Amino acid sequence: MRAFVAPILTILVVDFLHQKLDPAHFRESTDSPFGGLPLLLELWNQLDYSILLTQCGIFKVRGLATWKLAFAFVASLICHCSSDLKRLEFWNQDALLQTSLKVSVVTQSVLSRFLNLFSQWPAFNLARVQQLQTDPQYALADGDVIALDDTLIPHQYAKKLPFLCKLFDHSLKTYVMGINLLATHAIKQDGREYPLFYSFWDKPDPEEAAVTKLDLALQQLRTMRKLLPPQMRLWVSMDRWFFSKPFCLKLEAMGFDWVTKAKRNTVFYRKTSSKKGKPRFTRITTREILCEAYAQMPQTQDAQPNCLAIPNLYMKTMEPNPEAKGRKTNRALFSPVAGVVVKKLTEDESEESRRDSTSPDPEAVAQYKDVFLLVSNRQDAPDQVVKAYQKRWRIELLFRNAKSELGLNECHSRNENHLNAHVALLFTAETLVRRLEWEYNATVDPKLRMTHGEVIIQMFRTHCMRSTLHSHHGILDVVRLHFPIRVRRLASFFKRFWPQQITLGWFDPLPDCKCSPSSG
Repeated sequence: MRAFVAPILTILVVDFLHQKLDPAHFRESTDSPFGGLPLLLELWNQLDYSILLTQCGIFKVRGLATWKLAFAFVASLICHCSSDLKRLEFWNQDALLQTSLKVSVVTQSVLSRFLNLFSQWPAFNLARVQQLQTDPQYALADGDVIALDDTLIPHQYAKKLPFLCKLFDHSLKTYVMGINLLATHAIKQDGREYPLFYSFWDKPDPEEAAVTKLDLALQQLRTMRKLLPPQMRLWVSMDRWFFSKPFCLKLEAMGFDWVTKAKRNTVFYRKTSSKKGKPRFTRITTREILCEAYAQMPQTQDAQPNCLAIPNLYMKTMEPNPEAKGRKTNRALFSPVAGVVVKKLTEDESEESRRDSTSPDPEAVAQYKDVFLLVSNRQDAPDQVVKAYQKRWRIELLFRNAKSELGLNECHSRNENHLNAHVALLFTAETLVRRLEWEYNATVDPKLRMTHGEVIIQMFRTHCMRSTLHSHHGILDVVRLHFPIRVRRLASFFKRFWPQQITLGWFDPLPDCKCSPSSG
């Protein structure tokens, strides 16, 4: 039997090798991986970003409207183009983008002038935030949270940039050349969120006064306060690195409520009365506070955070004393603060938090077993303190999404204007994606809600093809979108945000017509 099978297999192989292949046919690809571009263009027009660019002084580049370049740049960020060369390839080959913007070719010179020539990108970002405050759905209200944090952007290609310095990367456990980006993020009580402002921390100049990250944070918050009513109270939720007593007092002076985690080396005071009737302040450490509170907290199996308010806590600061004589020119000022011991926070379950809790660094977070100490200026609302601090984690997700899905770490330019344009347009793209995410999740069952990455993949990165329709009336240029079956549940949502000037529906070719792929 084996001798019979072997010759047959040999004959089949020989016949296959003697077959003749047809000559290869080549044609230009007219496919597009960004079929959700009409949705992005509709949101862009609703927020009037084209007008904001003109108002900020960002005009044409070699006869090409800058709003088209800015919109194409935002589309390339969402499409995850990793470099400017990839962006040019995406712009010059994407049929849907060319049809929507009516731009066939964008040269390297036009792109370089657009990114390197204009320096008004911080003004555009300010106009974007100001425009959102005029929208009732996105305007901040009492009780909303502004998250404050910074992140490291590795940049190994320009050591002479003023805002490029040697920073410690906690993930790699080593020092790298990079940019320290400080940002603020708005989180509303109904779940809407969007990025606000950003700043690059510069290296201190020996001849000038050094500008710290606390100064940059105060600048951003002052700018935000000018856009809000004077009587509005907002929360500033920040990392423990920003826990500085003078900084917190300045936040209170601007009308903000603040909340953060206490450090191990943070010292508090308790007020007692002496024999002479004068108040006396006794020093107490964070570990002593946590040990006392841990014995009083109920040991429940509930997944929700348990909190316990700690009364009679004060924070010591020094202020100049104009009436002082001799060496002591400053006097101690004790300000009341709110201490809340909390258990089972969401962010405490992350690997980074567990690693930080075992660190011997005195600047690490104060912890006793599984409880932590939150510090705020609101002694009357411990529950609101915990809720406000839990929203601080949203800015960590902003940095993660910006790096993994929008390419925050993929700008290697040596021009400061280019870096400002990259971050400003990335925050614009994040605002548009967040809006679609909220609008969709607010109308569906909680089990069917989509994450940030699913919105980008299912709503934007869909396949489409450009084709020509031949009929008795001539040749028509048609862009057809081929949506996968998994996005069928988005049909009503697409119809809601689809541009009115673009027809949306099912089309069948006429009997006397035929479709053929187009090469242009």
